Parts: sequence; structure tokens; C-alpha cells
Amino acid sequence: MALIPFLLVGLFALGSDPTNDLVSRADLGRALQRFERAWMASEPTPEDVERINRAFDAVTLSFFGGRMGEAIGDLERLTASITGSEPRWLTLVAYRVRIEPPVLARSSSSSAQVFLDRLFATEAEVPAGLELRLRSAADASVVHRLPLDKRKASAASFDADEWPVGRYVVLLGAGELEVEVGQWFVVDESLDRLRAANASRLNVLSFPDPPRRQALVSCLERNALLKDRPSSNRTAEAFCDLAALQADISTEIAMLEKGQNPYRGRTGDTWRTLEFAGRKLPVRVYAPASVVSRGKPVPLVVVYHGAGGDENMFFEAYGTGVIRTLADRHGFLVVAPATMAAMNDARSFDTLVQVMSFDYWVDPKRITVLGHSMGAGAVAGLLEDRASKIAAAACLAGGGRFSKSIPPTLVVAAEHDPLANAQRLQGAVKRSQAAGAPVELWLAERYGHTVFVGDMLPEIVAWLLGHSRD
Repeated sequence: MALIPFLLVGLFALGSDPTNDLVSRADLGRALQRFERAWMASEPTPEDVERINRAFDAVTLSFFGGRMGEAIGDLERLTASITGSEPRWLTLVAYRVRIEPPVLARSSSSSAQVFLDRLFATEAEVPAGLELRLRSAADASVVHRLPLDKRKASAASFDADEWPVGRYVVLLGAGELEVEVGQWFVVDESLDRLRAANASRLNVLSFPDPPRRQALVSCLERNALLKDRPSSNRTAEAFCDLAALQADISTEIAMLEKGQNPYRGRTGDTWRTLEFAGRKLPVRVYAPASVVSRGKPVPLVVVYHGAGGDENMFFEAYGTGVIRTLADRHGFLVVAPATMAAMNDARSFDTLVQVMSFDYWVDPKRITVLGHSMGAGAVAGLLEDRASKIAAAACLAGGGRFSKSIPPTLVVAAEHDPLANAQRLQGAVKRSQAAGAPVELWLAERYGHTVFVGDMLPEIVAWLLGHSRD
């Protein structure tokens, strides 16, 4: 998408908005996830679809203009308009909660401090009885409650010496009202020290074959996510379950030390990094259990996000990660690379396909690609450079003029898109069709630049899967 959350921060100038120093990718990510959940659960009228899409695109343009505090506030207000949330809800999501340290290592500390940062202004007052709630991810019935003074920026220190290690969901609440605002971890030992010890074990390993070399690269990069202070401006760190990752990496290192590839046939959702031409390519991989157990070749769908995003966009946004649901339903392997790292070098695509073929039984005749906005541009480039490897492609809110040598390609234009004008896309498609290119055009009526992606992915994916190379 050409949008949030994993989006414009760091790619475009932040202008003079004083809240820019406060708003992070993690803040944007949570705001977008709240919007996505509200939108996907709603039953909008045609008029609502148009209104909400225009408002969402206005938020997009605010981001492009660097007005970060204004944009995140407008996005939360748009979400509230969908859900009908009371004004007090906005006063809660207007705050970011920071807990210091963000990862409490019991070997060195047992106490933590809570800080509140105001991200945007609201008209309603902070509700009485404001409190921080820390809910155990392992046992939702375990909730620690800490009263907050709405007149101050922090609460008194709290002692977590007796708390079980693991991940805690951070919520702001007042009475029955509460919103999820982050995560916090309690661990036995410093993750920085653990990361260094793991790296020492990994750095002595070396493999002659590409499958295990790529596996070693992935494990090293996954291990690098283990930090006592995860970055709030890198979503791979900010949204990572460090407790689960810690255990996974221990298993992965043990397998590599035995000469085994820990990612071969792995099911579920995995963040990885591949290496091509001396460069790194972060990816998210989702492999349904049916893909691994099927015992026959499976389709591979490669999805490219829009400008300023990252490899997490299709798994966390674009319809609340509906691409995984579709992979379960249809039985395909899906990989989402970081588009900026992959663009303008088709060797990234070659490596991605090669590594997935190492680890899964990929059907080479059923490899398809899909991209949104900037990602559509990446797909258009692949259609020229790697047409012989692609069964079909879809360009959403982007693309261009296509040659007749490309595989079947679907272009989706949005009626009210302020960034990828629908009429221009329609004209490009007509000229391509006249030149003999196998291009088909769909129009997302009443939609703008981004929201249609999640809504139309089921139809688009079904279209892609209906194609196979001869």
C-alpha cells in the first residue's frame, strides 16, 4: 500500500508537526490494525464505502505531507466513526504507553516504570479510574492492574519480581472500557546477552550447499531481533513475540549444529531473511499445514506491498492479514518480501523462488505475483524480466503499459484513487490490450487507493490461482 503503518515513517520528510518525534511505526501499526478490524467487521452502505475510502485516502495524503500527529488522530477518529465508539475511547487511543524497561530481565531488575505519551489531542477528558492492565498472553485470566494519574506522565514503579516469564498484552482501561496499546516481556536473562551467545554459536557454522547457507542467514537475522530494547520504528522488532522467538531460535540453532535445515517444511507464519547478490531480503512466509502434508506440488503466491511499507504489510494489514486465510482455504504457499529491497533486481525474485523450492514442494508452473501501488510497479518489472517463470500477475492501484510477451495480468483500478488515477490506468490497459498484451481490467467502484485491497483479495487470489504455465 502506499500507506501506513509499516509505511511512510522514515521514507518521507516529517515536516514541522511537533508530534512527529513521538509517532512511531508501532503507533501507526496499532492504529491501522484497529481501523482494519473495524472495517472488516462492518457492513457499510455504498455511501459509507465511498465516505470512508475518501477519508482514509485523506489520511494517506497527510502522511505523505509529513503531518503524522494529525494523520494518526484522523485515522483513530475514522475508526471510531465505523464502530460507533464513545468519545472516551478516543482519549485512550490518543496515548502511547511506554514501560521501562520494555523487556524486563529478572537477572538484573525486578521493577518497571510506566510513561504516557500523548499522540494527538481529543475533546473528551481522560476518563476517571484510568489504569494500566497487563494481561498474560499465556493465561488471559491473569491481569495485573496499575492505577494511573491522568494528570501525570507516569505512574509509580511496579515490582514484577513474582511475575511469570513471558509476553504480556498492554491495555489502557477505565471501567469496562479498554484498548490494547502494546506488549511487554518478562524474561529470565538479558536478551542482548542471549543474542550475543547465540551469534557466537552460529558464526562458527558454515555450509557448502545453498539451502543450509540460506537457513543460516535466516537464523542469524532472526537472532538479531532478540533485544532488550526492541525498536518501535522497525515492525519486525516492535510486533515480534520475543518470548516465542527466543524458544524458536534455540531449536533452530540446535538443528543447524546438527547440519539440519530448520525451515524445511516449516508450517505457519515465519519471518525470515534471504540473501541475494550480497544483499539482504526480509520476507514473511506463511505455509499452511495442508501445503506441507499434501504430498504434491503446491502453488506459490508472492505479494509485494506499497511504498514505505515492509514485509509485514500483507500479513498484518490489507484486510487484517486475509492472505493467510486464503492460503489456508486454497492450499498455497505465500511469501511477502520487502519491496524496496527486492525492486529493480530480478535476482531477488530468483532467490526467493529458489529458497522456497528448497524448503517446500513448489509447483514451478503455478508461481504467481501480486503487488499494490509501488508493489504493482515491482510486479510490472518482473513481468518484463521474468515472464517465463510467472503463471499470472495482478497489479493493484499501479502498473503501466505492458508488452504482449507477458503472462496473463490483472490490473485493478480504484474509482476514487487520488494517487493512481483510475482513468490513467484504464487508458494504459486499453493501449496494452490493443498491442496484444493479455491484460484484464477490474474497477473497484467507490473505493480509494488502499482499502479495496483487503476486500478484493479473495477474488484476485482466485483469479491468480486459475492460471498455470504451459
